[in-house]
Amino acid sequence: MAATAVGAAGRCVWRAGDLPPRQGRSAPPPSLTPSAPGAPSGGLPLPLVVVVVVAATAPVAVAAGVPPPSPPEPLSATLSRHASAFARLSRLDRPVGTALLFLPGAWGITAAAAAAGTFPPDAHLLALFGVGAALLRGAGCTANDMWDADVDARVARTRQRPLAAREVSLAAAGGWLTAQLSAGLPILLALNGPAIAAGAAAVIPALAYPLAKRYVAAPQVVLGVVFNWPAVVGYLAAGGGDPAVAAALYVAGAAWTVVYDTVYAAPDAADDAALGLSSLAVVVAGDRQRRRRLLGGALAVKAGALTAAGVAAGFGPAYWVGTAAAIAHVGRMVAATEQGSGSAAAFEESVVAGCLTWAAIAAGAWGAAAGGGA
Repeated sequence: MAATAVGAAGRCVWRAGDLPPRQGRSAPPPSLTPSAPGAPSGGLPLPLVVVVVVAATAPVAVAAGVPPPSPPEPLSATLSRHASAFARLSRLDRPVGTALLFLPGAWGITAAAAAAGTFPPDAHLLALFGVGAALLRGAGCTANDMWDADVDARVARTRQRPLAAREVSLAAAGGWLTAQLSAGLPILLALNGPAIAAGAAAVIPALAYPLAKRYVAAPQVVLGVVFNWPAVVGYLAAGGGDPAVAAALYVAGAAWTVVYDTVYAAPDAADDAALGLSSLAVVVAGDRQRRRRLLGGALAVKAGALTAAGVAAGFGPAYWVGTAAAIAHVGRMVAATEQGSGSAAAFEESVVAGCLTWAAIAAGAWGAAAGGGA
């Protein structure tokens, strides 16, 4: 449009000298009269006229809504934007999920220290599990978004995720998934043989979990099975020798996951139902009594499993006090959501409950290692 305006303005200037003078008007000044080809001229050369017209019409073009060309984005800004997209793809901006994956492993490592009489637990092993939790959770979220990119774009809470918003391509996400799994491999290989075998067995179920919501009526149960496997891996990695303790901690964690993920999924229940996706939140939506039975039952399973773990490990009174506090905290969290408290806040409160359970196990392990029970 700007080029057309310039061309038109140029033609107007060039043809000004062609108009015959009307009566009572003098001829146009020589400076605006075109010269014949090859003849000397006292007027402005055409290129200079065009430059003058462009300079004169540029403000008019901007005022008419024609923006000037934008400068190229700096390389640092481009890299920062892409790094942010991949970080959000792995949920690095939301560390609650990483903590919820790390805590069952910490339970197992700490309980094994009691069995081995080596309290406090190995700090290096806990650090490995912390880094491994971040990488595996990032890989799991990446795989989840790859499976669900079409669905996420139609759900209010998830439509701004990088794949749903087309900030990241599917191929790039696949490369990022491979990079995270590759980075986690040395951590797995640093563990002992039984822990390596148990950890490797969890990779495929973890990556396939996103399909559960399409084909399983209770995907929260599947998530609990996958998300709490670190309790078994951690117990084995720390040299624990009683399978009953590891199994009880695993069941307790799975029941705990059913509670917090059902609460977390509640805001998506309407969207999930409209899209034909399964969820326990969909099953209990609009039925308060059914919701209470479900969550109360899962909480009872957690309490029973922690009781079994404490008995098998020979933990003393301090463990039972801490376990009661953890169960009570989850109960208060569930009750708060019935009173209108946000599900995201309840999800974060689950980390507190997990830490209380860890503290109870640590107290029990310390007493057991000391030989007197605690």
